[in-house]
Amino acid sequence: MASLVTRALAWRPGTRRLAAILEDLWRTAAASPPDPGEPAPAPVARYLGLALGEAGSVPLAVGLGHQAELNRSLDREAWCRIRSRQWIAARSPGFVWSASVGGPLGMSVDVIDAYVDGRGEFGVWMGGVLPLGSARGSDAIARGELMRWLAEAVYAPWALASCRGLRWRPVDADHADAELSDGGVSVTLNFTFGEDGLVRSVRAGDRPRMVGRGFVDTPWVGHWSDWQRRGGVLVPTRGEVAWIIDGRPRPYWRGTLSTWEELRDPLRRPPG
Repeated sequence: MASLVTRALAWRPGTRRLAAILEDLWRTAAASPPDPGEPAPAPVARYLGLALGEAGSVPLAVGLGHQAELNRSLDREAWCRIRSRQWIAARSPGFVWSASVGGPLGMSVDVIDAYVDGRGEFGVWMGGVLPLGSARGSDAIARGELMRWLAEAVYAPWALASCRGLRWRPVDADHADAELSDGGVSVTLNFTFGEDGLVRSVRAGDRPRMVGRGFVDTPWVGHWSDWQRRGGVLVPTRGEVAWIIDGRPRPYWRGTLSTWEELRDPLRRPPG
């Protein structure tokens, strides 16, 4: 029986694909009990104590929205406003990001970015109807999207405490490496913690970046700030991410959190 998610989003190709990926996200999340794992290094344990100190039990996922800007060029300033919704699994690796960007002739360009059940996916549609490009199924895109989920798990910090396949390795008093394996995909990110105990930045030395029809491993960094408590959980409300090319950061997304909610039974209604 089709859920409300499918029925609400099934009227054009781009949203039909979004509905299908969301169904997979809910199914995988519901089948993934939390895993307490190993004790975390000191800076991670301190951060998790702050972030989850007033939190309830682990939900299936969180839903959030951003008021954001996207830089359409890595060579110059070409920022445009975007509207986005995102669903981040809180028990196991998985996310779906859906965004709309202004396009030519007043039509929107709709983008889906996702990692669900060990698979990465990226798709672009003009007006949600005309496909402009997609990538899915390759090892490179799976690795890049798994890195994105791990970096953005600060929005669902239960995942950083009890996700299966996640192991924290101490570096020093202000840094720790997060090593994550999901199926056949393995990634490592370095987390930097500030004097306040919260995550300041997340870095990868080899995140796959799409160049033409292929991928190039490229250093990447995400910065998180302006932490606020939402629903008992401490989350960043501002962020910026950048590729590091020729030693220089090239920001391509920056945004402010506009909505955040726990999703415990999302099949009852369309999320977002």
